[in-house]
Amino acid sequence: MTPSQNKTLYELLDVAVDASPYEIRRAYEDAHEVYAHESMGSYSFFTETERKMILTELESAYLILIDSRSRSDYDKKLISQGRMDEGRQYQDKTKIPIPLYMFKREHAAPSPTIHADSDAVEDPSLQAMLHGETLTGADLKIIRGKKGISLDHIFFQSRVSMAALQAIEEDRFDLLPPRVYVKSFLKSYAQALNIDPDHLAQAYLKHMDECEGTPL
Repeated sequence: MTPSQNKTLYELLDVAVDASPYEIRRAYEDAHEVYAHESMGSYSFFTETERKMILTELESAYLILIDSRSRSDYDKKLISQGRMDEGRQYQDKTKIPIPLYMFKREHAAPSPTIHADSDAVEDPSLQAMLHGETLTGADLKIIRGKKGISLDHIFFQSRVSMAALQAIEEDRFDLLPPRVYVKSFLKSYAQALNIDPDHLAQAYLKHMDECEGTPL
């Protein structure tokens, strides 16, 4: 797949015009893996500048198509250009993509005062969870509760939207953005709880992989 100005955003991500948000997310994840910095395969065909340009185009395509409003506007543009048949648009409106971050916080209420439970640090069950190979959303909710930290606090400490945080704790993988964003969200979550962000992210992503049946 070589991005080109002559390709539609659907063609850039190699998905059908009626692809679901889930299919678009997975297509973006797959493409990102191919062209990401860690991918050795892309170095055989593209220069560093070309690779960065491709990643930028892929991200732009994803952000437009994963948002229902911008996708609708884009579909109308394709239809007017004769590049898409009317009626081929994705019709399922039950899964509206959640916002990634909450940028407008100038009028937000101040972060609530936290009274962490000092006994939680020595809690054996908590320590067992924190050192486990996997962490579920329910585990994260329990850890947060034992530490006496509200989800509101994590929301105010990070720029991660409340909807995204709730999706993480509820294991609603279908509502979450691509893995590269989820990993960042998990680290912000861990930092708000004052626990190892790398381990928490790795443990939750491993749980996510096992649930979705994807290779680690």
